Amino acid sequence: MLSNQSFDLFLGAGASISSGIHSGSDLVWHFKRELLSVSGKINGKKFQDLKVEANKKVIQSYFAEEDAKVTNHYSYYFEKCYPDPLVRQEFLTNLIKDKKPSIGFMCLSALVSKQKINTVWTTNFDDLIEKAISKLDISCQVVSPENAKSVQNYRNDIPTVVKLHGDFRYDALQNTDAELQHLEENLHNYFLQAATQRGLLVVGYSGGDESVLQTLEKALEKPNAFPKGLIWCIPKDIMPSERLSKLIDKAYAQNQRSGFMVIDSFDYFLHELYTVCELKNEQIDSIANERFEQRRFFRLTQNQANTTPVLLNAIKATHFPKTIFSTKTKINGEGKWKKLREVLKDSNIVAAFSKGETLSLFGNENEIKDVFKDYLTDDLKPIDIQEHLFHQPDSFYIGMLYELIEKSLVNDFGLALFSRGRNIRKVFSVNHPLNQEEIKSIPSWLNLNIPKGYQVFEAFEFKVEFVNKDLFLLICPTIHIQTTTGEEPDRLTVQNITNIITSNRWNKKYGEKVNFWFKELKRRKPDLTFRLGDFEIKLSDYYATAAQKMGNFFCFDSYAKIKEPLIYFHHQDESKQSIHPINGLKILGPLEESFGTNGIASKIQLAIIAPDTGFEKVKTHLESLLNPVSPTTEKEYLKDYPGFDAVFKKHLVIPNSIQNEFVVAINSVEIRNYSAIQFYELIKSKIDKLALKNSEIDCVVIYIPNAWKNFRELKNEQTYFDLHDSLKLYAVKKGLRLQFIEDKSIGYGDQAKVKWWLSLGIYVKSNGTPWKVKTDNTETAFVGLGYAIRQNARNKVVLGSSQIFDGSGNGLRFLLQPIEKPVFYNKNPFMSKDDAFRLVTNIRNTYHKIDPVIGLKKLVLHKTTHFTRDEMDGICNALEGIDNIELLQIQQFSNWRAIKLRKKKDGSGHEFDGFPIDRGTIIQLDEFSFLLWTHGLVQSNELAKPYYQGKRGIPTPLLIKRFRGTDPIETVANDILKLTKMNWNGAELYKTMPVTIDFSKRLSVMGKQLEELGNKAYDFRYFI
Repeated sequence: MLSNQSFDLFLGAGASISSGIHSGSDLVWHFKRELLSVSGKINGKKFQDLKVEANKKVIQSYFAEEDAKVTNHYSYYFEKCYPDPLVRQEFLTNLIKDKKPSIGFMCLSALVSKQKINTVWTTNFDDLIEKAISKLDISCQVVSPENAKSVQNYRNDIPTVVKLHGDFRYDALQNTDAELQHLEENLHNYFLQAATQRGLLVVGYSGGDESVLQTLEKALEKPNAFPKGLIWCIPKDIMPSERLSKLIDKAYAQNQRSGFMVIDSFDYFLHELYTVCELKNEQIDSIANERFEQRRFFRLTQNQANTTPVLLNAIKATHFPKTIFSTKTKINGEGKWKKLREVLKDSNIVAAFSKGETLSLFGNENEIKDVFKDYLTDDLKPIDIQEHLFHQPDSFYIGMLYELIEKSLVNDFGLALFSRGRNIRKVFSVNHPLNQEEIKSIPSWLNLNIPKGYQVFEAFEFKVEFVNKDLFLLICPTIHIQTTTGEEPDRLTVQNITNIITSNRWNKKYGEKVNFWFKELKRRKPDLTFRLGDFEIKLSDYYATAAQKMGNFFCFDSYAKIKEPLIYFHHQDESKQSIHPINGLKILGPLEESFGTNGIASKIQLAIIAPDTGFEKVKTHLESLLNPVSPTTEKEYLKDYPGFDAVFKKHLVIPNSIQNEFVVAINSVEIRNYSAIQFYELIKSKIDKLALKNSEIDCVVIYIPNAWKNFRELKNEQTYFDLHDSLKLYAVKKGLRLQFIEDKSIGYGDQAKVKWWLSLGIYVKSNGTPWKVKTDNTETAFVGLGYAIRQNARNKVVLGSSQIFDGSGNGLRFLLQPIEKPVFYNKNPFMSKDDAFRLVTNIRNTYHKIDPVIGLKKLVLHKTTHFTRDEMDGICNALEGIDNIELLQIQQFSNWRAIKLRKKKDGSGHEFDGFPIDRGTIIQLDEFSFLLWTHGLVQSNELAKPYYQGKRGIPTPLLIKRFRGTDPIETVANDILKLTKMNWNGAELYKTMPVTIDFSKRLSVMGKQLEELGNKAYDFRYFI
């Protein structure tokens, strides 16, 4: 650590990106787009996402010759786009005004406040530094070209901000070549003087303008330049220019203290400096706490008129243990849990370590004292359970409740227990084999086959959930399979039988099973009490309901149903709308078509990688995309397929022979004895060959026949390899998008379905935009986070992945980033505070680069696991300056179920409906959580009849939990439902998961492969 004020700080445009103010290189693309749009050569709205390579390629095709003649693209195109200096200044003012300083500027202000840094030089003309300094109630003096003549009179003991190119509030800003050619003479001399006294730390600056570089070069002509060093910070994956490298080499030769420093981002680096310097500032340190207060209750506005009650699979407990026996024990150290299980063997006691040597217990007091007589070191005391343990799903207390219920179900209810780890807790009745009537009701085409020696019994999985400090027992009817000899049944056989039987249990049948199990529990033990010594859980007289109270049963009365979201097929005309992707494409055409062609060739060039013996087969399959075909199944949803050109208004160009330049054939004989990795290396070499023509290829089709199935994966303790995923990642770096075709799709019975799915995939991967959704605020980013664990012989690394796009569906982006300091809770990985800060800063910067003139006012973050306090603190720090933040856990595998009811025809009550609960149903559980059915019944005049997608079992809701945020519950639910229609990797009506979670989980699994992507964000089309 050097003494205070050893360094001045020099900030470039990169420091302001996270606050929504863009760098010159990003603005160049905006200027070029505007020039083309005004001249009518393109529709600018079609090219809104300026980070999509295909968009940049089209825009650049008009400027290739002009670029070659220009030295400073920023100033040249800025002046060409806005010739009037007054208009240029107004453009920049609008870009800058009302922007809020990010945490990097806050930390910079703290460094200034504590006199670690006294002078900040900047080429930026925004006022973010001054805003941040004023937030901390510090005075500073601002020097700019306007007042530079008096610079020598400024006091050295007051923090100084030197604006080399002007201040947007006062000065005529310098932004064109002529304006930037030379620094104002007084500022130039002031800088040279400072360069002989202190070091210089450069952040967020690429060295792009001549005036500053010339001044730096001039400073280095003096023998005592930058005595403490010239440290130039560069982001990861960025290479400095040759001129900049020479500058740093010259500085190093003088003082041996100069060099490049690789950083994540301006915000992260300044926060690290703030932390390393052990500074304390109440406003910075309280950012996360202030965000913590921004968690508003969900309040559902509803109209319950004409609602029919819904039956839930949850039974409310009227009583449960709120105290527990506690004592100290000799059982401790390594292996203490194993020893505890040995002591408890065959007893009627439940025990768990709550902290260190403290033992918590349920059971009879005398039995506990007898069983533990040799191990207790303290008296047995009843203590109250702390309420926060109710809400921790992995707490020792919740685990003890499960064990209490399990023991009682076996001992008192006479049921058999099947348990696998923490997640599967199932009981079954050997007196209730699956009846023949249900077996006969299963359609023959499902090929149900129960092997000889296998037995199938009625069963239910159970879960305990706390809602508003109330305990509920959730019962999920299922089946249990075992062999007559007691051997472990074959896992795949069990899975197949279970899937067939449970998928055939629709709403009415599932309701009957739920009812059966309640009556069975009541018959076996009429008081419905799980008891263990002095402790008991007593259940209500029946399941809870929702929407409308029935009898004395507990009711979740906060209920609503939201409409099926519309998708739009025109960029302006909102009458071009539909709920139905296929119907919309067929009648209205893809969204992209609404922009017009602007002279761009409307064709899609395919390339093919295939076995030499399979080329004709895959060519014929692709050619069939050009022809119409009618569906033979799912006619309530599927529509006649009219042919690729007719749907997408683009001509599909398919190589017509194996000798075609866009075909790479693989010798089938040559690879016969290849390993999976050898085959992978071969395909990579073929991709390399096609990559030489990547500017001409829109999509590469890879045909994987059944004969190649041994090459598809290699998964063991040392290696996790999936051919599909690894090739996708490899092709990203080569600028190619892949479409895989397998024999199962070529031979699939309903070719209309195959054609819709395959044609949409090829169209989207070829940079097509089929439809969009509409959100209330376009300045919104939706982000999904997923985790996976990379596994190899040496280590395990947790990977985080994110998928980002704005409210209009622009800028879908994947970011694969290693988590450097993972934290594990019960084998689930979470981010450290630093990792969360780093990741979300990267996300924020990526969003801002989508379009320089769109700001970011709201960020919605979706994650499947809960948010830890460290994660929330890191995220909130990274998002300083953004007012609206929603942190939402979206839990996919919830145990809640709802059975739809209908009024009996005779009006005597209700009965189970034949149809499942409606998609879009909301049932609020407590102030911060609700259930949302993204899968369920959809009724619309665009569908031939009521439609239940997939027709399997009953739908599972998503459990949504809010950790931060203030949006109404209807807004949160509507956004999630809309995002289930934004996954263009399929033509179904919807996905059950929002695209944020669906894609981020998909990418995180891809991240387990051997291929690396670095920290760069990529267009999502490479990965679907």
